Amino acid sequence: MTTSDSWDAAAEVASCPLIEWSGRVWRAHRPKYGALEPGGSRRISGRYNCGANDDVGFQTIAAEVSERWCALYLVARQTSIDRLALCRQHGVRPRGTHQNSSDTPLALESGGCVIEVIRHTTKDTFDQLNHRLTEIQVEAFRVLDCSDPATVGLTRAHLFQPRDYRYTHKLALAAIKRGAEAILVPSATGVCDNLIYFPEYADERSSLTILRHTDPPYHLD
Repeated sequence: MTTSDSWDAAAEVASCPLIEWSGRVWRAHRPKYGALEPGGSRRISGRYNCGANDDVGFQTIAAEVSERWCALYLVARQTSIDRLALCRQHGVRPRGTHQNSSDTPLALESGGCVIEVIRHTTKDTFDQLNHRLTEIQVEAFRVLDCSDPATVGLTRAHLFQPRDYRYTHKLALAAIKRGAEAILVPSATGVCDNLIYFPEYADERSSLTILRHTDPPYHLD
């Protein structure tokens, strides 16, 4: 497998076009924070954002670069998979109800949000789950499509290395320097794709519009 040091992110990204992307996405966030607020990603580094601090034991490129950038992690539709089969595999019901409608099905993308939340939860923190799911309409004009990692010379294994964000940080920074406002990448769950949106680099024509939200019942009596 290609090593982080030998992979030239800038060269790989330079040959990829930036595309327009429009669609509905979901974001999981604490209710006390706004759905479009990236504040937490400014404080702590994540897979595609480089914050002021890194979690202990995680590898990033923070010591190699001066740049720091925040991100919104948004769950987007993926059409090239057996979506219902993956729902069953992860124990997510493909139907539910929105706060404002008793008969509107929750999209599988919102289920993908729940899976991502639970995937980052331990036995000790499960009782603290209270994430809100917000549906957002995205109109973006400069998106780097990496939903197939081979497009930029990588594999899924490169993107999902445990506690190692060096590949994904290099990819995100190269995309930003290329002029992208977002990158489309596969999710670790395989249920959906993730749209990683960099609000500080938004195209002036682009927009993110909140549509609705739901508060899932994580704890059942």
